[in-house]
Amino acid sequence: MSQYAQGVLCAIISAAIYGAGPTCALYVYADGASEASYLFWRYVFSALALLPLFFRQSAAMRRLQRGDIGRLLLLALFMAAAGLLLTSSYTLIGTGIATTLHFSYPVFTLLGCALFYHDRIQRRMVVCVALTLAGVALCYAPGGAHSLLGVFIAFISGAAYAMYLIYLGKSGLSDVPPVTLSIYLSLAIAALFVPYMLATDSFVWRLSAGSWLVLAVIAAACSAAMVLLQLGVKYIGPQSASVLSTFEPLTAVVIGLFFLNEPFSWRMLAGVLLVLASVLLLTLSGPQPAAGKRLPHPHRHLHLRRHGVR
Repeated sequence: MSQYAQGVLCAIISAAIYGAGPTCALYVYADGASEASYLFWRYVFSALALLPLFFRQSAAMRRLQRGDIGRLLLLALFMAAAGLLLTSSYTLIGTGIATTLHFSYPVFTLLGCALFYHDRIQRRMVVCVALTLAGVALCYAPGGAHSLLGVFIAFISGAAYAMYLIYLGKSGLSDVPPVTLSIYLSLAIAALFVPYMLATDSFVWRLSAGSWLVLAVIAAACSAAMVLLQLGVKYIGPQSASVLSTFEPLTAVVIGLFFLNEPFSWRMLAGVLLVLASVLLLTLSGPQPAAGKRLPHPHRHLHLRRHGVR
């Protein structure tokens, strides 16, 4: 299997794992957890789940370079913001419309790469994004009035997640070993939620055994998904990874159909086929040519000087 095909597979599996997240979140919310405390405990358990793999690596692989720490904190801020915004919108407009609006992030990813890194937006990527967004919109048919604030929050969560994907691909952090990056990122995100929970009095630790079990399982699964997504971004780039991540709402549709007895219409089937068509088009077109420049890395100056770049 080629490296590009491995990247496609990693991105798809990662998205499918994340697709089960809303169901688990709603279960823990029903037990009294706040959105921030749910995310805090999920990332704490994610770090714990990665510890065995982390310590199996060499000491050199477990260390971050000094210049990577600031980049890691900014990456954690983007991820924490995206998670908090999205989960907060569930109770305002429901998970269906919230997930649909969140999946505006492929568009934000394309625009962000073009605006900040001067990447060329290829025609096939525009077609893939159009097919993807149309498919996601068809997968959900929400009705009734929705909170304008909830709509805005869910939409902005897509922009925050796009910044996470872009910065992951362009900052050089995707070169950090995936397990190492994931464990430090999980700890950084959890740490960012501490002052937020103290300020909003939203820290919850008294949960049922069932909620703790759900948190442990989803944390371990999301740890694997985070590593897979990083590999996907590294092998196929942030734009392609963001398009393939639309397997997340497809997974949510399947879970709703078979486990939550939610209806499945011809409209949803059309949406699934459109998303699959975009994935097929993206995969058969092959890898994207490298276009944008990464941010300077502290150990990249010798290579740049060798090529006449300061």
